[in-house]
Amino acid sequence: MYFRPVATLILIAIAAVFCFRQTSEGKTAPPRIIIKLPEKLPLESVWIRYSLNHHGTAGERMHLEDGSREYVIVGSPDIASQHAQIVLYTPGCEFKTYEFDLHPGSDQEERFQCDSLPAKTLHGFIPPNEIPRAIYHALEKRLDIEADLENDWTCDYFLRPQPTRGLISGSCLGSFVPLGMVGTLDPADSGRFEIKIPDFTRDPAFKLTREWGTNFGNIALVLRDKRVGQQVGLMKPKESQTERKDLNVQAEYPDTIIFTTAR
Repeated sequence: MYFRPVATLILIAIAAVFCFRQTSEGKTAPPRIIIKLPEKLPLESVWIRYSLNHHGTAGERMHLEDGSREYVIVGSPDIASQHAQIVLYTPGCEFKTYEFDLHPGSDQEERFQCDSLPAKTLHGFIPPNEIPRAIYHALEKRLDIEADLENDWTCDYFLRPQPTRGLISGSCLGSFVPLGMVGTLDPADSGRFEIKIPDFTRDPAFKLTREWGTNFGNIALVLRDKRVGQQVGLMKPKESQTERKDLNVQAEYPDTIIFTTAR
C-alpha cells in the first residue's frame, strides 16, 4: 500500500529584513525566518522543508502562525551563528532554495513569488485486464491518476558536506511532494491514457542534481476511485530505470510508456 505524508509548502522571493528583538524578561529572542503567503495561495498546496546547521544544541521548530498566513522557522537564542537552508514548492511553480545566516534577536521576512514551471504531457498504455476495478463500478468506472514526487534531491541538498557545518536539525525525511491529480484512466479507452506532469527538467533544482551527479526524483502514480477517492492501485513503468520502479524524472520519454499495476 502506498502512503504519502501530508505536507505543506510555499515559494518565496528573498528580501531580508533585520531587527533586534528581546523577550519580556530582557533576554535576547531567538532568530526567526518569517515566510509570508499571498491571500490567493491555498495553504494546502504549500510544501516546505528546512535545515538549520550550527555548533551547539538543537531546539528549533517550524510552525504555521495561528490565524495568519505566515510560516515561522524559529532558531535557538543561545547560538551565536546558525545557517538555515529552505526548500519550497507549490504546484505550477519552480522549486526554490534559500540560505540564511541567523543570529539571536534577528528576524528575516520573505514573501512568496512564483516562477512558473511548464507541464509535460506523457502518453501511457496499461493492458486493459490490469486496470483495477473502481469501488462503485456500476456508478463510475473511471479512475483518477494522482501523482507524488519522491523528492530525492532535497536531502542531498541539506546534507551535502560543508566545512563549517556542525549539528543539523530540521526536516527532509518523508519528503514526498504531492502533485495532485494528473490524469484519468478510463477503461473505455482500451488502456490508453495521458498524464500531465510538471516539467521538472526545466527547474533550476534539476540542473543542480546534474552537477552533483545525483537523482532528482521519481514520480509515483496512484489510482483512486473517482467517487470516494480511495486508493485502488499503483501504476509503474513496465521497464523502469530505477530500483523503486516509479517514473523517473528525465528530459525525454518514449512516445508511449507501457505501465503495469501494483497494490
